[in-house]
Amino acid sequence: MHTPEQENYLVNFCEEHFVRSYDVRLAIASDMAKEVTDKMNTDVSLSFETAVQRVYESYGVTGFSKAIEAKENKIQLLQKKMKWELFKKMFTPKNIAILLIAIIVFIITLLNFKTEYVLFGLVILSFVLITISFISVSKRKKLFSKQQKELSITLDAKTSSNFSLYAIPIPILVIVQIVSETNKEVSIMALAFLFIIIIYGIIDVVVTSKYVNHIYQMAKDQYPEAFIGSDNLKNE
Repeated sequence: MHTPEQENYLVNFCEEHFVRSYDVRLAIASDMAKEVTDKMNTDVSLSFETAVQRVYESYGVTGFSKAIEAKENKIQLLQKKMKWELFKKMFTPKNIAILLIAIIVFIITLLNFKTEYVLFGLVILSFVLITISFISVSKRKKLFSKQQKELSITLDAKTSSNFSLYAIPIPILVIVQIVSETNKEVSIMALAFLFIIIIYGIIDVVVTSKYVNHIYQMAKDQYPEAFIGSDNLKNE
């Protein structure tokens, strides 16, 4: 058991040795605290600072680099699992019904209207989706503006977006559609791909929004001192 001063010493020690992310720093400091305790129990003549130095030396010539990588990989694995769970939750009976209705409406529209009208409608939807994406990113920046310490757990949430996956193909498919107006099959395929990309984009925006809010709340609950306005600020 270490004093608050010793715990702060370990956190500061990690920061001085290039552990940038606050959450990773706390995790490594916690691991070190256990190892320091073991060394001091084994050799009672050791001072706390000497035990800390010996523990650090046990990490090897690369210092904390491997420990940092291991902690960050663990965080990334957690985030991927969280995204997948949120994605699966999107497919409720209600949402599946809405998706099926959207597909049926698209097929009926495709069969009853000229392809250029369908293209126009899809392009409008595409621009609406892109606009919503930009608004979402703007809100995300505002949400994380209160974060005053770097956290690995929020890094992906602050930058995560598959925007390019559905924004970049849109103009390409529009060009394909225009060029292939004389070929009905190619034209329909281009419109179908554009429709699929839009559907994917809608799901992506919703899932990403939920993911960002979940990560933000989790980070704020676990590391309140990393956010401006926290009542539990700690001195490092």
